[in-house]
Amino acid sequence: MNSSLFSHSLRLIYYRYWHKEDKFWLYEDIYEEWSFVGVEEGSFEYDIAGEKGVATFGDLVICPPQTPFRRIVISPLSFHHYKFHLLKDDGQTADASELPIVKIS
Repeated sequence: MNSSLFSHSLRLIYYRYWHKEDKFWLYEDIYEEWSFVGVEEGSFEYDIAGEKGVATFGDLVICPPQTPFRRIVISPLSFHHYKFHLLKDDGQTADASELPIVKIS
């Protein structure tokens, strides 16, 4: 990772809240933009470019653009899903190397 999320601007383009879902609509999705999931309740397994783990209450899982995001609900899941453009200080779009693929707890 070359820089942090805090040295960039986010332009929100999508938001949806999901409540007590038993499964994701799709096992795998690829988004054109940055995406993150914020877990409010429950848990899910994820695999993003070989980074695997389990996300639970309070975790954020970040997925870069054009990267397969695989996920399976473990226990009924309430979460916030955001899609956004990540912009550098000069207004240019940041590339995937500028943020980690990571779970933030």
